[in-house]
Amino acid sequence: MTVKEGVEYIGAYAFYSCSKLTTLNLPDSLTGIGNYAFFGTSSLTLDTLPASLTTVGSYAFNGSGLSSAVAVKSMGPYAFANSK
Repeated sequence: MTVKEGVEYIGAYAFYSCSKLTTLNLPDSLTGIGNYAFFGTSSLTLDTLPASLTTVGSYAFNGSGLSSAVAVKSMGPYAFANSK
């Protein structure tokens, strides 16, 4: 799945428990990801997060297949807990 360039924020619970979500391409315009946005996306593989990302909500990638991250200005509790 590709999120279109120009999208700045992915809202809370946007892809919650979408276990069939396997790939994701995020735009350079993305600055924030809401709480639980990718919670439980265990099949998700994501090579990188955009450098423009400044905020990651609580539990945003908890239980996801995410294997890498970037430094962000604000990160909620357990944002990457139980990720690969």
